[in-house]
Amino acid sequence: MRKAAKIVVINILTIIFTLSIVWTSGKVSNAVEEDMVKVGIESPLNIKSDLQQLYISGWAVAKGQLKNIEVILDGKSLGNANYGFYRRDIGEAFTSYSNSYNSGFVLAVPDDTSEGKHKIQLKISIIDRNNQSKDFVIEKQFIKATKNLESKLAVEDIKDEDSLSGELNISGWSLISTGTSRVQVLLDGSLLGDAQYGYSRKDVANSYSQYFEADNCGYNFKIAENSVSNGKHKITIKALGNNNEIISKDIVFYYNLSMKSVAAMELSNDSIVSKTFTISGWALNAKNIEKVKVYFDWKYVGDATYGYQRLDIGKAYRDYPNSSNSGFSYQLDISQYADGDHSVMVQPIGKDGSILNDNALIRNVMVANKTVFYGIDERLSNLKGKTSAGISGWVTSPEKINDINIFVDWKYIGKANYKYTRKDVPKKYLDLQGENIGFGYSLDLLKLTKGTHTFMIQFITESGNTKSEYFNFEVNRFLIVVDPGHNNAGDDGAYSTIDGETYCERELNMQVAVKLKSALENKGYIVLLTRQPLEILLDDLSESLAKRVNLANSLNADLFISIHHDKNGDASVSGVSTHYSSYRPDLDNDGIIRGQDPGGWSYTDLKIDSTPSYVAVKSRELANKLVSALSSDLNRNNLKAHDHGLNVTRNTKMPSVLVECGFISNKGQAQDCSDDSIQEKTAKTISETIASCF
Repeated sequence: MRKAAKIVVINILTIIFTLSIVWTSGKVSNAVEEDMVKVGIESPLNIKSDLQQLYISGWAVAKGQLKNIEVILDGKSLGNANYGFYRRDIGEAFTSYSNSYNSGFVLAVPDDTSEGKHKIQLKISIIDRNNQSKDFVIEKQFIKATKNLESKLAVEDIKDEDSLSGELNISGWSLISTGTSRVQVLLDGSLLGDAQYGYSRKDVANSYSQYFEADNCGYNFKIAENSVSNGKHKITIKALGNNNEIISKDIVFYYNLSMKSVAAMELSNDSIVSKTFTISGWALNAKNIEKVKVYFDWKYVGDATYGYQRLDIGKAYRDYPNSSNSGFSYQLDISQYADGDHSVMVQPIGKDGSILNDNALIRNVMVANKTVFYGIDERLSNLKGKTSAGISGWVTSPEKINDINIFVDWKYIGKANYKYTRKDVPKKYLDLQGENIGFGYSLDLLKLTKGTHTFMIQFITESGNTKSEYFNFEVNRFLIVVDPGHNNAGDDGAYSTIDGETYCERELNMQVAVKLKSALENKGYIVLLTRQPLEILLDDLSESLAKRVNLANSLNADLFISIHHDKNGDASVSGVSTHYSSYRPDLDNDGIIRGQDPGGWSYTDLKIDSTPSYVAVKSRELANKLVSALSSDLNRNNLKAHDHGLNVTRNTKMPSVLVECGFISNKGQAQDCSDDSIQEKTAKTISETIASCF
């Protein structure tokens, strides 16, 4: 008849496994020794109970006859355990052991153990197959705690309102009096999985030694990069105890935010202020705000206090961290400043290091003793076709004007010239400093990109009083770089001598380029040449091509046109062709294949962009229109447009086309190409075609 093992529970007996086997008699090898006895200690159990008995139970199998299992608690023998309970699970797991199906053991004794650590030893006596007696000692430690310990859960690595990106590492530690069975990680309420639990945490054990699992209570969970959508999220860490207790902690965080910094200053422009006044508003950043710097007349005066409650902003900008506490305020003492207009600026700085410079965060205020008066004649309007623009006006004050500083896009670029005669200014201003109060400054538009810019002028008096004004202006110029191909040395062009007349491609290229420049300028374009008439350049081929490309790129040109003339060993060949490049390695490297020229010409190892960029598409469009218009207007063979991948069309960062105007190896065409009127017609056709596209 099989013995039946009872399922029992005890007081909170929480266990630390420290299992070892000690051989006490006989001489055998380690390999045989480890295989001689296998033991599993399954209780004391890690659950709470009101029973007053201590149960030691488990299973043991041996290769040989197992005589008895003596139980020793803290060095005191409790007697022999009852052995031979039916254990089907052990029998199926250890089929090579003869007693495995009846390998269960149990011993119940009154529980008079104190709180704290205890050690159980099982002394297992066997007779091996050689009829030798051997003893083995198995040890197990446990901690007894009869009081309910408060469960604790810590989340490290991330904090509330953090802004995170990349792979997320969720780590911390969990302490539950009956032991932590698992730690779950949830994102926005959905289970992601179980964290790895059991990492060594000696620091926690030093503080919470009364918890049995404190030594190894750490957990860790990783969330793969970009597996979390952008925006606001809630991560929940849920620890489950062996007694079914659940403790959890929520952390709100923001992932991979790409929103721009936003802010507002709640001070009306042109406010009249005195003594002290308050500069307030709110500021938000995807990584949270580090500080809000305050400037008065472009000088740093201090940091605003940040973190005031703004529930209205929290409601309007829910996806930004800390939006409900995004208010700032600063008290500014202006008692030592001169009367007149002044500028106030706040500059929010994010924890990611970004600085928000915004016109909306700048205010002019009127301080009501010393005042600066000024007038600006022109405000940078009607700039199309201009390479520079003049700024002029007048400025005066009861104090001497020391400096007139010029800023573009909030960057200092120079000082205006001062002391021009201005008799036209009203007398009340001339009485302050006389007639020589005019100023002027020439702004180089070629250094500015196309689009909207901010211009600011700053007047500074002898005492340091400042007066500033700024306004936006549009740079709507269209800059075309015209490249007369080749030079006088390493990048020289073709030559052809027909009937004693020598045709030089380099010179013909320049003649057409000069005429094209004039034609384009008449249409309002800004045009620059890569080399000038009569200029002798001796660069080698590589340097020559690089300089042409770098000039266009450094100027942020809108279009690049390279003028060339062709030559062929067959004198009968004539016509015009154009060349562009769909392959733009500095702009787009997607969709690059080895391909064929759509124009039908054969090139070795030609790279074609199967998904061309906007610049490449515009280049192809212009190349097709140019070859069609030139062949028609000049009555020349249409040799088509070709995706050629030439250096100057490949490496420029704007639409670019190389034009082969004709063949100087063909007598008739060479004569046409050198004819002044035909060159004018060529330039006219090219300029009109460009105007139709841009």
